[in-house]
Amino acid sequence: MPIPLFNSVASWFLKKRINQIELFKKYPNEVQQEVLRKLLVYNINTEFGEKYDFKSIKNYKDFSNRLESVSYEDISEDIESNDSIWNLTKARIPWLIIGMIGGIIGALVIGLFNLKTNSLI
Repeated sequence: MPIPLFNSVASWFLKKRINQIELFKKYPNEVQQEVLRKLLVYNINTEFGEKYDFKSIKNYKDFSNRLESVSYEDISEDIESNDSIWNLTKARIPWLIIGMIGGIIGALVIGLFNLKTNSLI
């Protein structure tokens, strides 16, 4: 029962992804412009976005002109000051717990199937 459901869900995701790849192949410039626009909109209100005025950037040329002299060394202090180990760990703890619970449930389900198959033999 679960395998056909998994196959149909996986098939749907693959078809969707293949359509995206076809769009990337047909319209590479438009897709990249859209990705740049989404990234700029997502980061407008960040410290970096405000520093480089992401609100006024309309295309890649504006973006490259505005950030042409930015290197990792220029922004490394900003990155390291905002990314403490504790903050990164706190963000990952819920996913770690969900993964552990999923693993335990999976092991229990496999154990139940193992018991049933052993009882049939």
